[in-house]
Amino acid sequence: FSEQIQRYSIRAALLSFLGLVFERMEDLAQAYSVYEEAERVSAEVGDVHSCAMVVNNQASVLQQMGRYDVAVLKAKKAYELSTSVEYRYVSALSLITLGDVYSDIGNYSQALDVYSQADYFSRTSIWKVYICLAKVKVYIRQKLVDAAISLLGSVSEEHRILFPFDVALVESQIASLNDEIERADMFVAHALDLAKETNERLAIARAYVLKAQVEASRQKPSGAAIVDALNNAVNEAAKINVEAPLIAALLPFPSVIQSALYHGWPKAANWSEAQRAVRMLGRKLEAVQERCRPVLEVRTLGQDAIILDGEAIAVTWGRVRELFYYLLTHPQGVSSEVLCDALWPNAQDRNSMKVTVSKLRALLPEGAIVLQSGKGYT
Repeated sequence: FSEQIQRYSIRAALLSFLGLVFERMEDLAQAYSVYEEAERVSAEVGDVHSCAMVVNNQASVLQQMGRYDVAVLKAKKAYELSTSVEYRYVSALSLITLGDVYSDIGNYSQALDVYSQADYFSRTSIWKVYICLAKVKVYIRQKLVDAAISLLGSVSEEHRILFPFDVALVESQIASLNDEIERADMFVAHALDLAKETNERLAIARAYVLKAQVEASRQKPSGAAIVDALNNAVNEAAKINVEAPLIAALLPFPSVIQSALYHGWPKAANWSEAQRAVRMLGRKLEAVQERCRPVLEVRTLGQDAIILDGEAIAVTWGRVRELFYYLLTHPQGVSSEVLCDALWPNAQDRNSMKVTVSKLRALLPEGAIVLQSGKGYT
C-alpha cells in the first residue's frame, strides 16, 4: 500500500510538472486538463499539499482563459486546502491568484484586501515584490496615480529586475496618465522588446494593447495607430487562442475601444460586449461577497462587548482585549515595534506579542488582522 501511495505521489508530481510545461508553452487548455488529473491523483492518496498547489494552478490558468467565476472558486478552494495543512506558500499564491482575478474584473477593493492577506502569508521577496506591483496595477486602474508612484517607488532596483516586463508596463501606464507621452512610448518599446526576447505571445499581445492605450491618451490620438496596435495584439493572442487578459486590461480605459469602434475596428463591438459581461460578473461577485461579509460590532459604552454576526465573542484574556482595542484605534496600521512598546514595554522579545496576535486572529474573521509590509498590523 505504501509503495502504491509513493507511485501515486510521483505521478502527481510529474503531472504537475507537465502542467507547468504546457503553461510555459502557453497551451492553457492542455495545462488545465493535466492539472485536473494531478488534482485527482493527489486527492486519491490524500496529498493535501500537492492538491492545494495544482488547484491554485488551475485557478491561474482559468484566469488567463477569462473563466473568472470558476477561477474564483478554484482559488478559494486552494486557499482552504493550504490553510488546513498550514501550507503558507500556497496560501500566499492562491490569494495572489484571487487578487489577480478581482483586479481583472474591476473589483479593486477586493483585490487590494486579498493582496494584503497574501502579503501576510508570503515569506519570499519575489512574491512580496509581485504583490507590490499587483497593487500598483490596481492603483493605475483606479487612476490613483500618486498612490501608484509612491508604491512603485518603494520597490528597489534590485527587486525590479525580478519582474522587468511588469515594471515596464506600469511605468508606461503611469507616464501615460501623467501625459508624459514620450516617456510612456519609451517604456512601451522596452516592454515589447522584453516580451519578444522571451517569445511569450501573451506578453507581446499585452505590450501591443499598452501601445494602443498610450496612443489613445495623446491629445490628438491616431485612430489608425490604435487599430494597428490592437490588430497586432489580437494576432499574437490568436496563436495561443487567448483574448480575455487583453479585454480585461482595457476595462478601466474605455476610450481605447471607443476610438477603435469609431475607426471601424471589426472586433470593437465584441470586445465591448465582453467587457460588459466582465463588469456584470464583477458586480455579481461583489454582491455575493457583501452578503457573506461578517459583521463585527463593538460596544464601548457601559459593559464593553465584541459581537460577531450577532453573537458575543468571549475574550477571556485581558491582553488580547487590549490588543483588539489598540488596533481598533489605529486603523491606519501600527508597526510591530510600536505595538510591542505600547503593550509589552518590558518584553525582551516579540514572542508575547506574536502569541497574543495569534489568539486574537483565532477569535476574529479570516483576514481581520493583516500584517502589511511598510504598515505593520492593521
